[in-house]
Amino acid sequence: MSEFFNDNSTPRGGFIAAFASAGAVKVERYNPVRPSKVVERPDEIGGPNGWSGVEAQNRGTATVQIPTSSGSSIHNGDYFTEPVAFGSRKMVVVEISDTYEMDNYWKQDLTLMRAHFS
Repeated sequence: MSEFFNDNSTPRGGFIAAFASAGAVKVERYNPVRPSKVVERPDEIGGPNGWSGVEAQNRGTATVQIPTSSGSSIHNGDYFTEPVAFGSRKMVVVEISDTYEMDNYWKQDLTLMRAHFS
C-alpha cells in the first residue's frame, strides 16, 4: 500500500550521514535521546524541599549500512551533523559494534554523543 499523504514534519526512514572521516554512510535507524538531570534539594532530614532540572549530554544510537563484510571505515571519534529534522547537532561516535549481516546488508550499531564544537 502506498502512502497517500506526507507533510514531512515527522522524520522517518533512513538518511545519508556525511561522516567527517568515513564519508557518506546510510543510516537506517537513528534514535536520538535528549535527556535531562534532576537536582533535588532535600530539607534538613532528607524530605522533599524543591528541585531543579538541567539538560544532560545528548546522545543516541544508530544502525548504519556497511558496504562490505571486510569492515567499516567508521571509527570512534568520527562524527556527522544530524539532518535538520533532528536538530542539526554534531554527533560523535563513541562506541561501535561488530559488523553483522541482516537482510543481505552488512550493518553496524553505533553509540553517539553530541559534540559541543562548531
